[in-house]
Amino acid sequence: MEIRGEHRIDAPREVVWALLLDPAVLRECLPGCERFEPAGDRTYAVTMRLGVSELGPSSHGTARIVEEQRPSSYRLLLSGDGSTGRINGDATVALDESGGGTLVRYRCELRARSILARMGMRLLGSAAKPKIAQFFRALEYRAAAAGDRPSG
Repeated sequence: MEIRGEHRIDAPREVVWALLLDPAVLRECLPGCERFEPAGDRTYAVTMRLGVSELGPSSHGTARIVEEQRPSSYRLLLSGDGSTGRINGDATVALDESGGGTLVRYRCELRARSILARMGMRLLGSAAKPKIAQFFRALEYRAAAAGDRPSG
């Protein structure tokens, strides 16, 4: 399953870059995220409740940043195990300056390893757009708050 899109944030690219690579910000902004913690060099341990509702079972996995081109792009390798099976993902994130703000482009290819996981991915696919919109609203809020801080 492929998920792709773009979203414009009214903040400088460096601010958006820092937010997208901050584990505490990601834990707070990702819907259903229970844990997003450093687990090695550019690798993070992640626990999320995936699917239509955050009331479902948790999935545990890792996210590893590779091919980082600061502050314009990175690739994210994802792997996770849940009650329905194993899911792997390969995502790219690109940030471009856009009229005083930042245009974030993303693409993620997810692969399921079991029949149950593939069925669950269909549900995840239908729920992805509202979850992504929720993530970007939370990220916009954090970017605005970062812009309000006095420099010094």
